[in-house]
This record gives sequence, C-alpha cells and structure tokens, in this order.
Amino acid sequence: MKKALTFALAIVLVFALTACAAQATAVDLEEEGEGLLRQILTYLAMTKDELIVTLGQDYTIEPAGPEGVCDGYFYEDLGMTFAFYPDEDTLELIACDSNFRMDGVGVGSLFSEIMDVFGDTEIIESWMELPEYTIYLLEYQWGEAVFSFISFDVDEPVHLLWIYQRP
Repeated sequence: MKKALTFALAIVLVFALTACAAQATAVDLEEEGEGLLRQILTYLAMTKDELIVTLGQDYTIEPAGPEGVCDGYFYEDLGMTFAFYPDEDTLELIACDSNFRMDGVGVGSLFSEIMDVFGDTEIIESWMELPEYTIYLLEYQWGEAVFSFISFDVDEPVHLLWIYQRP
C-alpha cells in the first residue's frame, strides 16, 4: 500500500512540476513578445517548402547567410530573408532588415538601446569571414531561437540581425 501511495504521489508531483514549467515558459514568452517569438520559432522549424506554402510566393531570391553562400528567400513585407544552403531543406538562419522590429529594436538600433529593451549582456568581439574583419555582437536566446545583433563598430548602429536555432 505504501508503494502504491508513494508512486501515486510521485506521479502527481511530476504532473504539477510539468504544469508549473509550462506556465513559467508561457509567462516568459509573454514578456518577450509572445506572438512574434512563437511565429519565429515556428519558422525555424519549417522546411523550405513549408515556409513558401505558409508565407506565399511573394519573395525574391538573393544571396544570404554567412558570406552570401545561401539562397535567401526575401519577404519584403516581413523584412526577413530565410536562408537555406543550396540543395538543403533545413533553414540555416533568418536575416532581418530595418523593417523588422522586436519590441522596437532591430537593424539600426544601438547596442545601448537593445540592452535597454532586452537587458544587459556581454558585448562579444569576434570576426566575420576573416580575422581582420572585426565585428561586435549581442546575443539573446529565447527558447530555441538566438537573436544575434551584429555591428562593425561597438558605437555604431546594428548592421545585421540574424536569428538562428541553437544546435
């Protein structure tokens, strides 16, 4: 009888903890712009064909991604380019232009403005293409999505906003 009662109590506890975790996640998403974030997480999980069916045929194809080696499906109305490596069906990243805003910040914003909205974080110094091409970036992660705000000078506005899924 004790074993059955202990087992039942353990099951109830697991369900209660799962419900609390789900509620905490929903609250966190709400605080970060639930609708847009859920939409981006959905895009990150889509194949190229699913994305085109969902968003429609009103796109242009342009070079995108690291060093422009990806096929980018640019949706001007969204301010987003969805980058796929040639002959691949998995989304590599989403590149956002100045028309895309999350809580009022994006390409063209200063690091200080972004940190005012999303919180203080480390400014990371790195490089792009070659080590002599220094970049600075802020990264924020919500769920599986990583938002990488990139600038070529720490005091200049953001030049690139790339969203990708943490591997």
